[in-house]
Amino acid sequence: MFNQDGSPYTGHAGGVAVSKNHVWVASESSLFPLKISDLVSAEDNDEIQFSSQTSGPVEAAYTVYDDGILWLESFMRQIATLTSQIIIPRIVTEKLIMLG
Repeated sequence: MFNQDGSPYTGHAGGVAVSKNHVWVASESSLFPLKISDLVSAEDNDEIQFSSQTSGPVEAAYTVYDDGILWLESFMRQIATLTSQIIIPRIVTEKLIMLG
């Protein structure tokens, strides 16, 4: 995988989620989308580039996509959702359970 500028992606992926048109890679405090159409049309050993990079409000430990919402979870017990490019942080102080 490669960044938008063509440099190799060297981050630590905290999670991968799939939405209707993208595969989302959560890496440190950023989200990197890959277009599913690019993945489907790629030949063996093709270089795939992220289509953009969005900074998030948390260090993502994992990510889940459900019902139009991309959920991020962090070891700091912060949850953030990304809906229509709007990031909404939520603080959780007790045990964290995510159900989908």
